[in-house]
Amino acid sequence: MFKRDTNKNILNTYLCIVNKKDMRALRVLICAIGILVALQLEAQVVFRESASVSNIMNRFLAYNVDHSQIPGWKIQIISTTDRREMDEARSRFVSYFPGIPITWKHVAPNYQVRVGSYRTKPELMSQMQEIRRRFPMSSPVIDMIDKGDLIDYD
Repeated sequence: MFKRDTNKNILNTYLCIVNKKDMRALRVLICAIGILVALQLEAQVVFRESASVSNIMNRFLAYNVDHSQIPGWKIQIISTTDRREMDEARSRFVSYFPGIPITWKHVAPNYQVRVGSYRTKPELMSQMQEIRRRFPMSSPVIDMIDKGDLIDYD
């Protein structure tokens, strides 16, 4: 019975030491988190820019609102005088390539369907091969492209 009580006392002493160490560590952790939260709430960043920088930024923003298109490349998949043929080509293209932007315009007497928006011709050529499998008469053309179409959503 004496040996059993001794083992119990040793175990209780060990648990008390572990619990005291854990409690100290927990208190330090809580204090550190509290300090960080308090500092975060007090932290504020203030930007001060000169009038010339503000003026340039305002001009930059105004220019980009007025100029939403830039010169670039598109792939023309069809140019036809038949409106129904143009509509059918558009529908087929959308079903094969749903993520690629598509536009059409009427340049009398032709209807032109143009797809994609590429900044450079080498960017266009990688996708051109895939499109030519379904639309063999496709060709690269220079056109005005919307800046928003240049964003890659894949």
